Amino acid sequence: MPLDLMSQGSNPNFFNTEHTLAQRIRWVDDLIKQKIPKVNRIAVAVYDEKTDVLKTFVHSTDIENPLPLYECKLSDAPALLAISQSGKPRVINQMSDLP
Repeated sequence: MPLDLMSQGSNPNFFNTEHTLAQRIRWVDDLIKQKIPKVNRIAVAVYDEKTDVLKTFVHSTDIENPLPLYECKLSDAPALLAISQSGKPRVINQMSDLP
């Protein structure tokens, strides 16, 4: 069942205010955690098709950013390339398992 961002006492005007993007993603993270408490991080990366560069953009981590200002060519990251081609989300159950 999709998460209704405007329910559960949330503020429907939140995205129409002066909040930063980081605050907004944190708000979405909090709403998701109400339905799926085991989620502990949401991250967004941006992709420039012209240069094939993928860059970390914003995250909802409570701790220090594990990937600050990280960027790479998508073609040099086989796992991420496969995700982009399949359209399926990436779920990492344990960040320490990453190389």
